[in-house]
Amino acid sequence: MKGAALALVWVAAAILLPSAGARAQERDPIARLDEALRRPNTVVDTALLFTNLGNAAAKVRMVAFDSSGALAGEKEIEVPGNGLAYVLASELVQNSDPRRFIGKVNARGNGRLAASAVLFGGALTDLPSTVTYGRAPVSNTASQPYTAAMFPVVVTY
Repeated sequence: MKGAALALVWVAAAILLPSAGARAQERDPIARLDEALRRPNTVVDTALLFTNLGNAAAKVRMVAFDSSGALAGEKEIEVPGNGLAYVLASELVQNSDPRRFIGKVNARGNGRLAASAVLFGGALTDLPSTVTYGRAPVSNTASQPYTAAMFPVVVTY
C-alpha cells in the first residue's frame, strides 16, 4: 500500500507542476500527463504506474481486455533501474475510440516492480492492483525474477 501512496503523491505532483511547454520531449512523463489532463474530450483516464525496485532497467508488457473480454490493446514499456514509468489507458487502448474504455489490464515485467493504478479526472484516487512475484528459468541452473500485475478496473472516457 505504501507504493500506491507514493505513486499517488507522484501523480498529484505531476499534475500540479506547470506544463513543460510544447518543446517537451515525448518521453517527459510530466509533460505527457499534463497533456492528458488538458485534453478537451477526455474526462477520466487511468495511469498504470510501475516502480522498478532493482538497479537494472526492466521491460513491462501490458495487455488490455475490454469488458467483454476482447483484446483492446498491447504495449511494452521500459522502466529505468530504481525509476518509475507509466502508461495512460488512453495510450494503451487501440480500439476505434480509445477515449471510451472500461476493462482490465494484465502486465508482466522482468525484475522486481511495484505496480499501482491512479484514476484521475475531477479528482485523484488509487485503484486496486494485484501483484505477484516469481522466477522464470533461463537455463537448467539459473532463473530470473519477474513481476506479474493485474489491474481489474481500468477506465478512460
